Parts: sequence; C-alpha cells; structure tokens
Amino acid sequence: MPEDTLPAVCCLFCGSCINLGNGCEDRDDVKEKPFWTELIGIGISPVYDCCVNTRHYGHCGECSELLCDRYDPIKNPAIPEHRIGIINIGKDRSRIRANN
Repeated sequence: MPEDTLPAVCCLFCGSCINLGNGCEDRDDVKEKPFWTELIGIGISPVYDCCVNTRHYGHCGECSELLCDRYDPIKNPAIPEHRIGIINIGKDRSRIRANN
C-alpha cells in the first residue's frame, strides 16, 4: 500500500503531509513524539498515548470515542493540515471503523 494511504495511529494520513521529512519523520519512527508536540509544549501526543499505551489499539479507528477531546491539542491553527485531516476523520468515521 502506498505510504500516503496508510494512516497514523490518530487516523491522519502522514504520507501526504508537507511536514513529512521536514521536521517530522516517518510516522513509525516518530511514534508518540511528532514534531508538533514541542511546538505546543507537550511531551507526548495525547492521542497516541491513549490509543497505543493505554488502550493497546492499532489506531483510533478501533475506538468508539474516535475524535474525543484528546484531539484538541493537534487542532493547533499552526498546523492547518491537522485541522483539515481531523475534519475529514469526522466525515469518514464510519468508513474508518469499518476498515478494522
């Protein structure tokens, strides 16, 4: 499957992001600390922490609370790609869950 069609844990598609390779490396290497965690002053992505470390899911599409308040920090206006991606997750919620 092409890299731009594989979602990150949060269900955002990193492969098509302009930041990939420009401060943010491969999503499998970044894990809980994408570049934007430093920009907003947090140590770990709250989405990743909940999904992987707490609930042991492969991605947030497995969770009935998809698009919970843990997404709030990554709605940062400094990262418009995330805002657009999160809007799309909301629209595609049923498709994301169906692909589990």
